[in-house]
Amino acid sequence: MKSAKPFRRIRDVLFYENQPVFLAGRLAANAGLPPNVGPPLDTLLKHGNNIYRHWLIPYWFYSKKNGANYVINVEGRSDYAPFSYDEGSHKWDLTVFNNTYFTGLRQIIEAARDRGIVVVLSLFDRVGLDYDETLPPERENRWPHNPWRTENNEQDVIAELPNDPNRSGLPEFFRVFGGGQQARLKALQQGYIEKVVAETKGYWNVFYEIMNEPPTGQSTVAERVKWADWVTGVIHQAAGGGARKQLIFYNEDSRPNTFGQDVNYWRANKASLTNYNLCEGVSFHGDPNTIDPDKTTLAYRAEKVFQVSSDGYRARMPNGTLYRDDRTWNRDTTTYAFSRDMSFTSFSLNDPAAQGVGEGAPQPSALLGAGLRYHWEKIAENPPSPVPDNFHLRFYADGTFNTFFSNPFTQLDRGVVVAFLSDRKVKLHNVNQNKTEIWDYWFTNNNTELHLKLGGFEQVFRRFPQPEPRKLDRFLYHWRKVAESPPSPVPDDFHLRFLADGSFSTFFVSPYRPIEQGEVRSLTGNRIELYSVQRSTVTTWSYSFLNGGTRLRLTRLSDGFRQDFQRHDRPNIYALVRFAFKWDKIRENPPNPHVPDRFRLQIYGDGSFTVFQSDPPYAELERGEVRAFSGNKLTLWSHTRSTQEVWTYTLRNRANELT
Repeated sequence: MKSAKPFRRIRDVLFYENQPVFLAGRLAANAGLPPNVGPPLDTLLKHGNNIYRHWLIPYWFYSKKNGANYVINVEGRSDYAPFSYDEGSHKWDLTVFNNTYFTGLRQIIEAARDRGIVVVLSLFDRVGLDYDETLPPERENRWPHNPWRTENNEQDVIAELPNDPNRSGLPEFFRVFGGGQQARLKALQQGYIEKVVAETKGYWNVFYEIMNEPPTGQSTVAERVKWADWVTGVIHQAAGGGARKQLIFYNEDSRPNTFGQDVNYWRANKASLTNYNLCEGVSFHGDPNTIDPDKTTLAYRAEKVFQVSSDGYRARMPNGTLYRDDRTWNRDTTTYAFSRDMSFTSFSLNDPAAQGVGEGAPQPSALLGAGLRYHWEKIAENPPSPVPDNFHLRFYADGTFNTFFSNPFTQLDRGVVVAFLSDRKVKLHNVNQNKTEIWDYWFTNNNTELHLKLGGFEQVFRRFPQPEPRKLDRFLYHWRKVAESPPSPVPDDFHLRFLADGSFSTFFVSPYRPIEQGEVRSLTGNRIELYSVQRSTVTTWSYSFLNGGTRLRLTRLSDGFRQDFQRHDRPNIYALVRFAFKWDKIRENPPNPHVPDRFRLQIYGDGSFTVFQSDPPYAELERGEVRAFSGNKLTLWSHTRSTQEVWTYTLRNRANELT
């Protein structure tokens, strides 16, 4: 089960399950809701793509036929629109929805979910309301056949202004705050938004994009942004308010002379346009390589996550190929976007584009990977094996795993996750057995059951209940015991560490010695349930935070035993954003014969870190936590060596190299 909001924005960096995430993919050929929704997504999966945009009302499905890509004037319209269409009157009823369409849409989202792919739903489309002066045939094919045009719907919206030379639905589409047609249009738009959100709010892999390319000369910045602010509020409330899973994006103006103007205006007027903070992301169309998220003219540059798209980028290479269809261009563009903490969607249907996206550096993140990082109990296997039924598997946030029996507790194997592969496979190295295997994996039953298959052998695991990561935020520190009542024989240097995946560990620090591993089973009111792997028991404690949250008091309900812990501060979470990645060592000076030539440093969003070999046997070298940042100095505490060290650091190549 995913957390309430698996994707989170911290400043201008996008996090997935508390780790920075890289999203990139190309357009999927499924806007027509094919009966078999898998194949359009399988190419994306094959090449490691993990995001694409889906237009809910694509203008080419209601336009006249214009080449092979356009649907004939009437036939097929009802299959591709969210509204009900009367083939006799040739009109849409904007108050009645095409449930067959939404069934197909959910099937696509679910197929994408099962492949670890995010779907960006573009609710509205400006270009279908407008015409493109550079493409004369489009003037006939878009607005005259748009569902929102009064001649094409039963609700008498939108009638153009008298003597309107543009013959378009603009700027009227944004004017919904008056009476008459404006009031009807507002009610219709709100009903449509609420329908879309009601059908899709249950999915963790959905983002909402308010409109495709809203900036236009036919409307003012003020009326567009006032409208977008209202739409954002409708989406937010319909999706559950504070419990909303999905992120909301606004498609910004990327033209050089008006670059970023809409969201700048929104930010400047957020006292009256109060939903500014509810819009987490901004997307730009055109050549992504021209978008600089650090550009000082963007007043919101540190307050939104950015997504770039090659939609609208029609430049051709010397051989006549569109740049956006080229494998190398997509690889380099993905790398450019990732180096600037931006997501990227390629507006191409070509397989080379998907392949290039998957070759970006780093590669797009395996989103299903985060779903593994829990405690799993075996519930079935085929064929049966002599392994007892109480076989358990636990994946941890630091990339390690353990297998054990729970009753009585018996440790079996331990290892590391080497990689999540693009075709729903996970590469695991078993340290005890010194072997590496590639397992197929997938989820069923709303992601609460994990299937692992190796050759002809399959195991099914059921996930143990755990609290949502957001509920754990106040616990995600290193805690040192400072008092207990009554006194116990436990040494005074007893420490407790909570991690973002819901696990915890206890240990002594002088010398470092692990004691226990476990997990938080539930957080209810002022009670916390802790499951101990070593003791196979669940204990219930009451908890309270004292001294402004720097002191944690735990009282065991079974006997009243109380322990107080003092928090070892992690740095401000905002300061961690640039560090919370995997770092591979590429050089050192002077060489150290005691340190492997290749090792990996992993810094996590909760402030902890691990150091381990990046090659077999993937041995852990060290673990600890980030204590502080000060200027260019990084203070690290090593649990393994019980020492604190201060390092100077430099981030180069926009944080791609850490020295």
